[in-house]
Amino acid sequence: MKPSYLRPGLALGLCLTVFSGCYSAQAYKKAENMAKGLDRILKERREYTRSLALENKRLEAENASYRRNAKDAGEVEELRKELEALIAKWQESGALAGKNGMTIVRDSAGNTGLRIPGEILFASGSAQVTDSGKKVLLSILSSLEKAPRIRIDGHTDDDPIKNSSWKSNLHLSVSRALAVSDVLVTGKMSRDRIAVQGMGPSQPITADSRDKNRRVEIFLLQRAAAEK
Repeated sequence: MKPSYLRPGLALGLCLTVFSGCYSAQAYKKAENMAKGLDRILKERREYTRSLALENKRLEAENASYRRNAKDAGEVEELRKELEALIAKWQESGALAGKNGMTIVRDSAGNTGLRIPGEILFASGSAQVTDSGKKVLLSILSSLEKAPRIRIDGHTDDDPIKNSSWKSNLHLSVSRALAVSDVLVTGKMSRDRIAVQGMGPSQPITADSRDKNRRVEIFLLQRAAAEK
């Protein structure tokens, strides 16, 4: 058995050992918490960097879309001028045989279009384009082909259908718009760039003259969203 005078030293040594162990545990815990904090900060930085990359990609796509839209708008404006020049040429030469009324118009969305009176393209109550109507359509084909897309709207008057096979004026307007698209496709315009809709008598120009309401309008459109 060791002398009693050594016992206080032994006790002191045990206390120092316990204190050292406690201190190491605290230091470890502190280091562990610091590591977790740094890891969290690193993850946040990575997420922030990823979000910046995604936003940059979105902005690049948006800028590209703006550039395409600006280019399309410029092309459509040039086509409008071409169509106006063609109309003026026809009117001066008398090529329309007195059937005037072709004009440049805009729809509610601001798209530029060419309005063609129904009598230039069709016989009364018919959805078959006349030979003279085909010549008119094919003469503007080169201009229409330059547009990214076009939309053909058929319009009729509000006279009830009586002496024809059409169920309604709406059916007739759709068939006339389709007939115009068929002529353009025959002239080698791609069908997938043509949209067609029949409006029936729903958008009259005037209440004074049914003749003016019977018409086809061909609008020059920009690229579809899916194509961008």
